[in-house]
Amino acid sequence: MASPAADPPSLSRCAAYQGTSMWPVIRAGDLVDIAPCSYDDLRVGDVALFTVPEHREPVLHRVWHLHRREFRTRGDNSCGLDPWIVPAEALIGTLTAIHGPDGRRKPRVGRLSLLCVLVRRDLLHLRRPLVTLLEPLWSSPITSRLVRRLTPTALRPRVVTFREGDMSTTRVMIGRRTVGVFDTSDRLCVLRDRWKPFIDPGLLEQSLPTRARSRHD
Repeated sequence: MASPAADPPSLSRCAAYQGTSMWPVIRAGDLVDIAPCSYDDLRVGDVALFTVPEHREPVLHRVWHLHRREFRTRGDNSCGLDPWIVPAEALIGTLTAIHGPDGRRKPRVGRLSLLCVLVRRDLLHLRRPLVTLLEPLWSSPITSRLVRRLTPTALRPRVVTFREGDMSTTRVMIGRRTVGVFDTSDRLCVLRDRWKPFIDPGLLEQSLPTRARSRHD
């Protein structure tokens, strides 16, 4: 977690998040808004920014327990509580918004968020083996020639090259959504996990590249 920008204590702060302990709620590179918060206003389920001797930079984790002006925390991507007990004096503030590739969003907080964190984390860990097991059941029909012909052109995966000056990136897109990237030098297609069962990389290679346009188009 990068240090928050130096603002007066009464104002919100903005910082760039680094690490994976709060994945998938907060991803590395996301910008986070931190609002000042006192211990009396802190609630179980809030995502708090605080300092601990074990880390040089402030830590941004979810609050799981409050007791006698101390609190225990846990990263959403962690298997258990953090080893430290945080005193009230180490609290900097709480998370109010996340700015990522999909825009600005508010974090889910409160006691219900603890259950959501556990369920979501378990489902994410189960998704990969389930996809591997069930993929043959739907991948063949979905990638069949008949289905490809019936699919509207706007919904078919395509390879698009974005150029900005001397730099270019080649992406796999469905409509306006980026579902993967294409390494043109190695002809290697890297798809996001959720889209892998629905796209045949071999067919994408045949359409490389379909068109090029400016990144600002």
